[in-house]
Amino acid sequence: MELLLILFVIFLAASCIYVLMQRKEKDDCSTNYVLRETLLSPAERSFFDTLKHSASEHYEIFGKVRIADVLMPKINLDHNSWRLSFRKISSKHFDYVLCNKQTLEIVAVIALEDKSHGLRKTTDRDIFVQNICRNSGLPLICFDAKTDNQIQSVRDKLLSSLNSTF
Repeated sequence: MELLLILFVIFLAASCIYVLMQRKEKDDCSTNYVLRETLLSPAERSFFDTLKHSASEHYEIFGKVRIADVLMPKINLDHNSWRLSFRKISSKHFDYVLCNKQTLEIVAVIALEDKSHGLRKTTDRDIFVQNICRNSGLPLICFDAKTDNQIQSVRDKLLSSLNSTF
């Protein structure tokens, strides 16, 4: 009887170790990733070049920045509201962020809108992003990806949107 109990305990311990090892293998998904070829799509890259030439030496431009790295939920929210608000922005990004070159203070965010922005899901996302930008006082400047965005026209739109000089 004692030998049977010892064998049972050994079997139970081995089973627990096996289950824990299997769970660790499932949780460790570090091998499930591959490197993307580029950060920006060809259209985003083309507009990025135009944007760089359009903004003066006073501005730095960053591409594909998480909204949660630019905006954050208000600190006076209760825990559940804060978490819900954070989750709504944590997996979304701005196409470009325009910053003061000296201080890296965020000046505006820029959206490059392609044909997908006419879809229902994208439209809902766009409205949400427009609202959070407006409510936080963050200028959101939208450009149409379909149009031929010339340096001067992009510069003029930035200038008028920011009410400043380049």
